Amino acid sequence: MIYAYNEYLLKSHAKETTAQYLREAAADHVLDELCPRRSNWLTDQIGTVLRNLGHVLIALGRRVNTQSA
Repeated sequence: MIYAYNEYLLKSHAKETTAQYLREAAADHVLDELCPRRSNWLTDQIGTVLRNLGHVLIALGRRVNTQSA
């Protein structure tokens, strides 16, 4: 069944949804101020390893590039 297009209902639903998202964002902001999120130790370690691996690969790539020239 197809319902008729009702602009008033669409606008009121959009306002309700926007208000709900704003309330959730405000609650998240308050929580972040009260107890800031700490980064995960394992994630930090993996990031460090990948960053170091990237530096090593770039250095090796440059070294191979200068030797082949």
